[in-house]
Amino acid sequence: MADSSKIQFIICANDRRELEECTYYIRRLCIPQGMQIEITVIEGASSMASGYNCGMAQSNAQYRIYLHQDTCLIYTGLLDELVSIFQKDATIGMVGVVGAREIPPDVMVHSAWDIGRVDTNCKPLELNYQSEQGTKKAVFAEAIDGLFMATQYDLPWREDLFKKWDFYDISQSLEMKRQGCRVVVPYQKKPWCWHDNETSKLADYEGERRIFSREYQDIKAFVQAETYQYQSSQAKLLEEFQNEVFRLVDCGAVGQAGQLLGQYHSLLGSRAELVCLENICFVRQIEQHACSMSPLYGDGMKSQELLQNFREDKFLVKRMEYGDGSAAFELLKKHRQGLISREAVFGLAVCYVKDRERVARYWYDILDREAVGPK
Repeated sequence: MADSSKIQFIICANDRRELEECTYYIRRLCIPQGMQIEITVIEGASSMASGYNCGMAQSNAQYRIYLHQDTCLIYTGLLDELVSIFQKDATIGMVGVVGAREIPPDVMVHSAWDIGRVDTNCKPLELNYQSEQGTKKAVFAEAIDGLFMATQYDLPWREDLFKKWDFYDISQSLEMKRQGCRVVVPYQKKPWCWHDNETSKLADYEGERRIFSREYQDIKAFVQAETYQYQSSQAKLLEEFQNEVFRLVDCGAVGQAGQLLGQYHSLLGSRAELVCLENICFVRQIEQHACSMSPLYGDGMKSQELLQNFREDKFLVKRMEYGDGSAAFELLKKHRQGLISREAVFGLAVCYVKDRERVARYWYDILDREAVGPK
């Protein structure tokens, strides 16, 4: 029997650091009175659907939240609102934060989201499809994005059909519909989630899309002919380009790597590492414009070390944006050690923070108090 006092988080993970950040935000959430949370991590899953089925079998919780490992729950009051939505309407089977009122016939849903909101790393830094002047009630969705999917009823995930990492979310949305349950996206006064995702990989998208199109013809006449072709030759060229950029960074020619990235900016969208390196070069430019600093951010680091270091600093800046004062003092500690300049922190905020002026003021106030010292 499902236990209505339990909320289970289920996360498929293959990146321990992303998982740590995801669970950090979970543990900041306000837990509804009389309820408890469980965190179930599935590592080594063969697909998202199989991993979620495995996680579902490990708890009798009535409420489950299926999360990407790179989804951070930034609104601490979301659990109260989520449980209230479910308790007020037994017909609602699943809740998401971003969705589509209708799945397009070609099933290219990643470009059809039109309800909800979420913070993101991509420009713009927030996707917001809701209006303050419009309804503040939950909106029906035919499908929701898999970055956040919460349920109050258990349905098996279709691992018999979707054996990779696409369409499990759109499929589950329609499985709910088949069972007579509604899928909704609530009004979010503040975004519930930050999706720490630089890019989307679509290598398996068309194959999974065709499986989906055949299976759900009872719901809509989805297009079964090919609609998307993965450019494997372009992907190979981009990999060779990335290797050259990494070689330049490893040789200490970060400025030259930055020029190359700027020249081919439009090609970087499918490679998260290249997007991050371009942002790193932007941070270095801010340092140079400020006072021709030497050394610049990341000098002396190899490419992989530089990317990892940058990710850690990005996490601290985002924690600062979302109200964790201790993150600012972690950055201050690194600043004292000469590991990051004041300008580099500002550059990170420009790249990843929505209200960069507020965060910058907070950061510079801390530095000013540090310079004055104790009274």
